[in-house]
Amino acid sequence: MILTHVRPAGRGSEVVLRTGRSQDVLGPLGGPAARTKALLSAAERRRYSRMRTAEGRQDFLAVRVLARGLIEDVTGVPADAVALAQSCPGCGSEGHGPPRALNCDVQLSWAHSGGEVVVALSERQRVGVDIESLEHFSVTPALLAAALPVAEAEQVLAAGDTRRAFLRMWTVKEALAKLGSDVMTMTRRDRRQLADSVGAVAHWTEDHGSSVVGVAVAARADL
Repeated sequence: MILTHVRPAGRGSEVVLRTGRSQDVLGPLGGPAARTKALLSAAERRRYSRMRTAEGRQDFLAVRVLARGLIEDVTGVPADAVALAQSCPGCGSEGHGPPRALNCDVQLSWAHSGGEVVVALSERQRVGVDIESLEHFSVTPALLAAALPVAEAEQVLAAGDTRRAFLRMWTVKEALAKLGSDVMTMTRRDRRQLADSVGAVAHWTEDHGSSVVGVAVAARADL
């Protein structure tokens, strides 16, 4: 099932979220090979061909199909005309980094995990999103020590469902990081401190069946 909903994000703006399983995104669209040829750019096709696992290729393709479809629904630009690119602000690589719509005036973020994909779109504000699957995931003392400050780790341990509690912490931190933080800062600061450091005006998590989604929104697009 593919779900779309709109959520207010402060300052008169909103974020559109679309989530789904990769197989549901690709299933009604003619299959991965057909969509690769129809929608992906030359650079995307090269990355797709280098991916080692079938699951990785499926998620890679599904999140881009999902993004193009959402952009079409919001802006009216046909999905097969939407030009997407990625580049890392740190190293300049085009193999990772925040996605951009080159011919549409929208702010975009996406993520995928274990066959689950999510796209977040805003017309006015920078947005970051993360998704993590609960399947085959466990919380260990080593993970808590490496990923969270002590106070947040204690909150996770006190929760009835430690897996979901951890991912609610982690996904929103990943989303905030996509607005301009880094991994070391993520592990040393709590969510409020991270939000302040990247100028976020809103951040939240959502449960989507067997996955958890974290979203963060910056004050405006040029911060």
